Amino acid sequence: MRKPKFVHKASLAFALLGLALTRPAPAATINVNPGDSIQAAVDAAASGDTIHVATGVYQEQVVVADKDLNLVGEPGATLKAPAAMTTSLTPVTTRRAVLGMLRSSANVSGLAFDGNRSGGANARLTGVYHLSASGTVSNCSFQGFRSVPRNLVGLGQREAAYIAANALAAGGPDVTHVEVLNSTFNDNEAGIVLIGDDTGANPNPEQLRQTFLLEGNRIIGIGVATNTYQFGVRINLGTSGQVRNNTIRDHLSSGNVAGLGMLGSAAVMVRDNPALRQNNPLTTQPVLVEGNTLVNNLCGINLLSADGSRAINNQIQGGGTETGFSNEGGVALSGNDVGAISNRISNSSIGINLVAGPQHGTASDATVMGNRISGSATPINEQPGVTGTKQSDNVIVDEFGFKPGAITRLANGTVQLTVQVPLLPRTYLLEASSDLMNWATVTNFVPGSLTEHELIDPDAAQFARRFYRVRTE
Repeated sequence: MRKPKFVHKASLAFALLGLALTRPAPAATINVNPGDSIQAAVDAAASGDTIHVATGVYQEQVVVADKDLNLVGEPGATLKAPAAMTTSLTPVTTRRAVLGMLRSSANVSGLAFDGNRSGGANARLTGVYHLSASGTVSNCSFQGFRSVPRNLVGLGQREAAYIAANALAAGGPDVTHVEVLNSTFNDNEAGIVLIGDDTGANPNPEQLRQTFLLEGNRIIGIGVATNTYQFGVRINLGTSGQVRNNTIRDHLSSGNVAGLGMLGSAAVMVRDNPALRQNNPLTTQPVLVEGNTLVNNLCGINLLSADGSRAINNQIQGGGTETGFSNEGGVALSGNDVGAISNRISNSSIGINLVAGPQHGTASDATVMGNRISGSATPINEQPGVTGTKQSDNVIVDEFGFKPGAITRLANGTVQLTVQVPLLPRTYLLEASSDLMNWATVTNFVPGSLTEHELIDPDAAQFARRFYRVRTE
């Protein structure tokens, strides 16, 4: 494999008042072309240098340790998981990372990462891992960080596209900062995982170890899968920051977790690691989840034992037909001073779920304000044991209407209509008009246990034309 070409400008030296001073060398740009080794470029670089990766596929593992670098990819520059990977960040973690960054400040932009769906051969497959390191990942893409069929073991995900942790055992700074910006994630078991340090070597896993910003990303799950659960974003203990203006969709599968029962896939989950504490979770650092668009996920936002966390101004459209998960809800909340504010939630079996119990902790002094909830059988649910909830200005909207193609004029001139309504405790009115101005009630009904109701307009034969509407009383 060829060594990369690089240019390093000479330093300048001059004398002033009898003292010889040397100006540090300017940062170099090291070019990597197909056939070259990115790792060789990293080894040759000095802190502050930029590794420029040309278009092509590079099938290797890369580790950046104890130096500050920028890795920049041209369009089409892809770092692909090798067939047989090593645990390149041992002894701190046994994950197999395509790109690992250790005790560094490393920024990555413009690169594509391909896991090749090789989690079966490469246990704990990971795309990019900031380990006790700071830096940004921007305008990158991640795909195929999963196993097919799934490589089941223990609890939680084995494969993830991006992970950041700040482990005491790695000997890095007290607090690191990472950002993932404007990147795409597709066909991965987990998109973004932020850990802090929940290892046994840390005597205080609740302590702040990491801050973050996740903004402008598009994260697409793998849809329905068996014996698993997925997360677009998963945030554990010791990490605090913002999840803002992302689009997250299609996380629909479920898994049976001992002590938690059925756990549903979620767009965003903030919770202590269930693999370590299935019950009585420790408390996370505050997290702000704001301005995101979440579509077709089994659960939307979980802020569980997440004191001080907020879900604000998110668009949440539920997906899937399964119910009964311990983390169910467009927004599920537990912990002290948590909040769901100004969200628009639709088609979720539970709109906002205030949770109580040993599985995920208990909500207290939660703020539920200014949310618009539609198409939910239970718009706002407070489990027994929840205390101090402050509710105001929430709007509960019935989404209902006529079943397509189900308005029929019968032989006797009457009209039969099939109306679809949610199972909410409301009285509905079927009204008719011949001029769209004057409306008369045909009949009224309550849903009971049915979402579809067949109704008859016995007076329809008297009119040349007839318009219908359904509204709540």
